[in-house]
Amino acid sequence: MKVGSIEVDNKQFLISRYNPKDIPLSGEMTHFLLIRKSEKNNNNKTLKDLIESDINKYFERFGKIVHCQWNDDCEAILKFQHYDIVDQIILSDGPHEINGIKIDVEKTQQTQTSNMMATTKTVFCIHVTNIPLDVTSEELSQIFNIHVADIVIKPGYIRNECLASKDQINSEAWIINIGNEKKIRDLASKNSKIKLRGLQIKCDVINEPVYPFELCRNFKTGVCKYQIKCQFKHIMCNQPETCPDEQCFYGHNRKRQVTSNVEEDNESQFIDK
Repeated sequence: MKVGSIEVDNKQFLISRYNPKDIPLSGEMTHFLLIRKSEKNNNNKTLKDLIESDINKYFERFGKIVHCQWNDDCEAILKFQHYDIVDQIILSDGPHEINGIKIDVEKTQQTQTSNMMATTKTVFCIHVTNIPLDVTSEELSQIFNIHVADIVIKPGYIRNECLASKDQINSEAWIINIGNEKKIRDLASKNSKIKLRGLQIKCDVINEPVYPFELCRNFKTGVCKYQIKCQFKHIMCNQPETCPDEQCFYGHNRKRQVTSNVEEDNESQFIDK
């Protein structure tokens, strides 16, 4: 079948395959395909029991995949090079099965990716500022009644710097893994303006930061061999093939021409979602 566009009376028309009306997004052209674990499966396996290369190998029979984005353990979204590839998959004879896992497919619209993890909800945390230079996790743990493991502190000075420097700034911290948004806002409101060693601390509710050390270095160039089983986070850049930023920490396609030149940073720097 010829796909693409044709010109009739100096007007451009796109050509697509006919989709029955009972198919979601019937009559619409999209590069995105939602895949999910079928309810017909009789085992406890999820999509994440597969490696991404297995999924790519199966669906690239139909055409080129640009990238894969995970929603959760049972659901992912594939972006293809052409909308007709998605139609071919939708109209192909099922069921789809990869390594014993039955998979349902469905057309979907473009995903909202802005250099953040694929997730159905925003994760919030409390950003704490105006605290002493040498504040400890134990002190903040007592104030917020939160375990020290859920407190990330960026000190107001770097170790081995002269502590008498006039350029010192106050520390800042992030309280994470608190719970739902209401609980987070209530906790921030309750503890804001509390005095800690003469300083009146300030609490702001923000999107939970993503730390560079949490991200997979090999995924930046699209060569992580562990795929979804990697212990580090895989977060796709919103320009996987054309990102011009040499310092970008996020994942990219192997075809990208710019080489990431990100130096290791042992400080608690972070990237806002």
